[in-house]
Amino acid sequence: MLFAAASLIGCPVAASDGRIGAVEDFLLDDRRWTVRWLVVDTGDWLPGRKVLIHPSAVAPIRLPPRPAFPMLAVGEQMALPVNLTRAQVEASPEAAADEPVTEDMEQRLFDHYGWDPFFSAPQLGGEPAILRPAARAIPAEGPAGGGPRLGSAAALKGFSVHAADGDAGSVDNVFLDDVRWTVGHLVVATRGWLRGRLVRVPITAVASVDWTARSVTLDVARERVESAPVWDPTRVMADDLVEARLREHFGPPERGA
Repeated sequence: MLFAAASLIGCPVAASDGRIGAVEDFLLDDRRWTVRWLVVDTGDWLPGRKVLIHPSAVAPIRLPPRPAFPMLAVGEQMALPVNLTRAQVEASPEAAADEPVTEDMEQRLFDHYGWDPFFSAPQLGGEPAILRPAARAIPAEGPAGGGPRLGSAAALKGFSVHAADGDAGSVDNVFLDDVRWTVGHLVVATRGWLRGRLVRVPITAVASVDWTARSVTLDVARERVESAPVWDPTRVMADDLVEARLREHFGPPERGA
């Protein structure tokens, strides 16, 4: 299942023996489009602390009959379960604001929790990421060796979107796969040139992201975006069928267009 990132940010995070905080953000590797870490604000439990949770620790999300998300204040509140105890989280290495997430820190996290660093080996690496307020982008300049670059899912909202032949709108949301923990597609707001439509664009159509300039460049023509499937903002989930239809609509990336 795919969830809109905005619908998960703010959701409670539940350890095996009680709540540990709420989702604040997702750190993304923008080269492989994978979720590298969940950023959890521990709130009143551990005031002032942020903790990083690896996707491998997240248990399958079970939806109540009428789930409520932070962006939709109806139904029964949903929580993200993690296969950890409160004591494990409390004793974990801190990830304070503006502290870089280095290879050494990642290794300390793996050692502390006993996680297998090869759970998602392509995601691992030493590229620093900075935990900053969601309203600001995380600079993600890759190292000379070509290692992963990390950026904030929350900060992507509002990034300008440029098609191969002109401006196409701005990023409104990001859909995440809660099984593979990958980015499925972006939601693009076309307001300003198509009367405010929200359309879905597969992540395979993204050529690059400039975190400093706050922009996303696509490998597809603007007409493809204009005619893309519309997103209903009250539908915060999607399935593989939606993804398949997106791939069919966009086809292969238009390299060099």
